[in-house]
Amino acid sequence: MITQPANAVISALDDLVAAIQAAGCPCTRNPDEFQPPGAIVTAPTFVGGTLSALTVNVPVYFVTPDTGQAGVDEIIGLYLAATPALGTRDAVTTLWVSPLNPDGLPAYVVSVTITIEG
Repeated sequence: MITQPANAVISALDDLVAAIQAAGCPCTRNPDEFQPPGAIVTAPTFVGGTLSALTVNVPVYFVTPDTGQAGVDEIIGLYLAATPALGTRDAVTTLWVSPLNPDGLPAYVVSVTITIEG
């Protein structure tokens, strides 16, 4: 059963996906649908809050399937296009590992902090 606070978190994650998409970067939060190049919003970490609000950190991965220089250039472009939607300019290079890509694909990971009222 999904509770009201859970619905609010899910809605906030969907809003983040929509904002990244509106910035021109393909984005999803469903791993079954994710096809690089693009961004994937992953499960949040709950980091605090008050009686009427929750604060979560949400990892967002910007991933390219190209392991060469063109791929690096591609994720730079995807990340920079999406920065207005992220609320931060801090990104760390990493690898996106999935069952289809166990060796990992080039990526940036960004931790987006969201406060959810209500």
